[in-house]
Amino acid sequence: GWNSVCLPFPLSTKILGLTDAKLAVFECIETIGNGKYISYSEVDKVEAGVPCFIYVESEQTISVSLTEVSLVSDPVNNTTLKGSFVETTIGAGCYKLTSDGESFALTKSAEAVCKPFRAYIKE
Repeated sequence: GWNSVCLPFPLSTKILGLTDAKLAVFECIETIGNGKYISYSEVDKVEAGVPCFIYVESEQTISVSLTEVSLVSDPVNNTTLKGSFVETTIGAGCYKLTSDGESFALTKSAEAVCKPFRAYIKE
């Protein structure tokens, strides 16, 4: 299923080595009626530190082998999709991927956290 990630190295569908893998970058949040919807664009690769969405079929194990790759020390958090390299308190009012990996839910608690190498939406 879909996951939101932010990694300190570049990521591509080729590196993942799966024919059904997808990468996407965030575009915007649209409000239609009572619902909010996430727009994204599928891409072949993302640069290091860029928060993105990744899709792989359920129950897939991914092993990434990198050599001579430069790492970045901080996420590129210049859009509504924010990344985290360490456990970060994001507080209430942010959207995090639900545990089923299929949709985002609004955080309610001021103590809500984002785990390392994950991404969340903060308007």
